[in-house]
Amino acid sequence: MALSFIIYGPPRTKKNSNQICKTATGRTFIAPSKYYRDYAKEFLKQVRAEWKQHIDVRVNAKYVYYMPNNRVVDLVGLEQATNDLLVKAGVIKDDNIRIVATHDGSCVYVDRTCPRVEIELRPKAEGRP
Repeated sequence: MALSFIIYGPPRTKKNSNQICKTATGRTFIAPSKYYRDYAKEFLKQVRAEWKQHIDVRVNAKYVYYMPNNRVVDLVGLEQATNDLLVKAGVIKDDNIRIVATHDGSCVYVDRTCPRVEIELRPKAEGRP
């Protein structure tokens, strides 16, 4: 089982530009930014049915990000957001260490004309990490 696909659009992290919101009862909570919510919606739309495998075995998740500019970006934040969206989309069952064992090979580049994330999930050998 190896799975590779591309999600188009400028990748976003969940943690940048969080918003403080209030419920109808006046309780406050922190919500992801509108940029992240828009990215998540577009990400989920692009996930094809055949990718929704609910993977529950150890994998190496390699995410190659192509950002629209040279701004400094948090790779770990991008990986966390991608993991969360893959769980929400049904591609992986969970993003805990028993499933997403490593992120070997993940990196960030710039592509001003076609920002995207290239996702590759490969089986991780059992034994030592």
